[in-house]
Amino acid sequence: MSIIINHIARPPMGLFLAITLFPLAAMAAQEQARKADDFVESIGVNVHLEYDTYVGGTRYQDIIKPRLGELGIRHMRTTILPGNQAYADRVNDLHTSFGIMATALAGPTTQTDAEFRDALNRVKHATIAAEGLNEPDGDWFWGWYGFTKDTWMPQTKAFQLRLFSFIKAEPDLSHLAVVGPSLMGPYRADWQLIANMEDRVDYGNFHLYQMDKPPGDAMDWWHVPNVRMSYPAKPLVCTEAGYASVFTKSYVGVGEYAQNRYVPRILLEHWRHGVTRTFLYELYDQGKSFDGKPEEKHFGLIKNEGAMKECALTIRNLIRILQEPKVPSFSPGSLKFALSGGDKSVHHFVLEKSDGTYFLVIWQDAKNVDYQTGQERIVVPEQNVNLVLNAAIVQASIYRPMTHGTDAVQTYANPTSIDLSVPDHPMIIAISPKQGAQ
Repeated sequence: MSIIINHIARPPMGLFLAITLFPLAAMAAQEQARKADDFVESIGVNVHLEYDTYVGGTRYQDIIKPRLGELGIRHMRTTILPGNQAYADRVNDLHTSFGIMATALAGPTTQTDAEFRDALNRVKHATIAAEGLNEPDGDWFWGWYGFTKDTWMPQTKAFQLRLFSFIKAEPDLSHLAVVGPSLMGPYRADWQLIANMEDRVDYGNFHLYQMDKPPGDAMDWWHVPNVRMSYPAKPLVCTEAGYASVFTKSYVGVGEYAQNRYVPRILLEHWRHGVTRTFLYELYDQGKSFDGKPEEKHFGLIKNEGAMKECALTIRNLIRILQEPKVPSFSPGSLKFALSGGDKSVHHFVLEKSDGTYFLVIWQDAKNVDYQTGQERIVVPEQNVNLVLNAAIVQASIYRPMTHGTDAVQTYANPTSIDLSVPDHPMIIAISPKQGAQ
């Protein structure tokens, strides 16, 4: 977890280009879909199974475990704990109960190969990846890691090579993916210092805390290109991203209204920008402050007493609509459509299930809070967007998982055009073409 000072001036258009992002007015008439269940697989959450204050007493059985099961999130990030059987039992229990897979965070650097081996072997069937150091460029971690301002970069790269070599040489652990270290912020100079890490990772990694800005802000021209300096061609994961539900006008304390809109959109924006998996920070309000920062108490999808926040319910409903957990092998097709209307904040992508149903996911990545003006609750008007379906469609249904759960709010038979009111939270249009129409 880190403090990000994210006041970045946009460079001249085209100076930094990560992927091509079309405005609505220039939308291509045919768009390649990706598997709906792959999007569900991209969703992860940080779960501090190593903290007694987090899981102690009855919290694990009464809150952590049942809420994770209800959410339907399949991936969690937690810390490697050598010699701690209670921790291993929780990791294995969540895997046995719900199929949840762990990405195990390594550190400190004093852990020996024997300790890595012991910790990972205890959870090897419930673990999918091992991750390098957490925010080694942050001076608050240097004492724990044994780093200084001058040594953090070479020591981080050396530790990552050691972790990668160890994992790949262990017969019982070589199936694990190795994730690179995360840096604490959007500082280009730090990414340049640890450039060219591809020989010691399977996945690149970054953290992204956007202050009061929308989740997709500057991702295409700043954040993703910076990470690509270290990992030019590797798939990327983001092992921390989030907002806090207390309004502090600083750091990432955006208040509950904005958190409920921003947090689900983190998942949409990261997927749209090619991030393979994003771990939200975090599952559960810890109820305690670190370094005097009240935001640290309120990052959770779940309140400290166990109730789900609105953002958690939105994510749960999003998963339930899009999931296809035992999906047979298939190659997604392309959806022929056109969008018109709306401004550049209206974003979308296309998914498909194995039965041929397409899912157009569309939203506004608009600003819902503003520290400078002190506005805690910016109500964003819905934008009128026209969807033209350039193929024979049997049925189309509209879902709003934030406000209407998993029920369709409207269904159209044989539509050729639909007028949409696009909100600042996920809207899903399920589109069923006639057989052979695509």
